[in-house]
Amino acid sequence: MKISIVTVNLNSKEGLEATMASILTQSGVDFEYIVIDGASTDGSVEVIMKYADKLAYWVSEPDAGVYSAMNKGLERANGEYILFLNSGDRLMTANTLANVQCFLNGIDLVYGNMRYEKQDSFYDANHYPDKLSLYYLYEHYLPHPATFIRRELFALVGNYDVRYPICADWVFFVKALSLYRASYQHIHETIAIYENDGISAQPENQDKIKRERLQALQELLPLYVDDFLVDFDLRRTFRELKRKKIFRLLGRFGLLNI
Repeated sequence: MKISIVTVNLNSKEGLEATMASILTQSGVDFEYIVIDGASTDGSVEVIMKYADKLAYWVSEPDAGVYSAMNKGLERANGEYILFLNSGDRLMTANTLANVQCFLNGIDLVYGNMRYEKQDSFYDANHYPDKLSLYYLYEHYLPHPATFIRRELFALVGNYDVRYPICADWVFFVKALSLYRASYQHIHETIAIYENDGISAQPENQDKIKRERLQALQELLPLYVDDFLVDFDLRRTFRELKRKKIFRLLGRFGLLNI
């Protein structure tokens, strides 16, 4: 069995049903499906029970948050690769897993593209780079619902650190890539549709995200973080100046009103 898919849910009945339907209609590939529910009271358990015979494992019980629930799913997973597709997110097509499985050949992190959904509209995020750097990750992220993680990488790096209630997946990726030199590959395939209303997408959590990221860098790279942050600010300032220069040139030639 090559792929384990884990879905965590808390009181998101409609989102859970959409997620489960997108996974259970996959064809042409061997996978197992695990659902971790946080003791929902909105009818989610009834949805799970409807598909229970198709699940490798499921449970509904209180947990300590989304990453605690994801760690529970991780402990039950038997696949060579794990994909976390949480309630509300869906795989792009019924052939997504079949299209991706040929890339799951020992590389630690295999990430594709992701389509964002918000208020009945869609937009694709195809900006994920083929080459990753700490500069990129500090400002951005890997698309968690579109990233297949080799299970053995968790044995090396550790499970999700629940001290970071919003950014534990980001912390895991930074730790894996920076400290353990995890191998990675970007594939130009849209893997998942992401319901863009999770905790990391909420405006009121943006300051918390910055604080968690900075805390993680100070813990993981204490001798490097101050120089890195200065260099990062200089790079960002240079990019902004370069962008303004391009805009001025466009305006000079009448191609842009500025």
